[in-house]
Amino acid sequence: MPKGNDSTMICNNVKSVCKENAKLFKILSNPTRLEILCHLLVYKEVCVKNLSEFLGRRQPNVSQNLALLRNTGMVDFVRKDNRICYSLKDKRLMGILKILISEDIGVG
Repeated sequence: MPKGNDSTMICNNVKSVCKENAKLFKILSNPTRLEILCHLLVYKEVCVKNLSEFLGRRQPNVSQNLALLRNTGMVDFVRKDNRICYSLKDKRLMGILKILISEDIGVG
């Protein structure tokens, strides 16, 4: 068991890591956002219109979820003419998603 300052530093690091991961899992706990991320994992890059079709949801709902994912640094986007296409940005997230879905849908 670490002593003194080492113990305090470890506890603070654990607390910080847990807070960050709790934020990540809060975002992943939304089924729509999780499904968006899974489609991006499988197809690498998907436009908003296609995501709306895959999810069976209206485009404003999908765009709202994508904005949150973009603001948290999980996804990136590019403009292609009049379309906006998204891809996964966070490498750590890719690993987590692969673990979550690889056996169920054959990705990985």
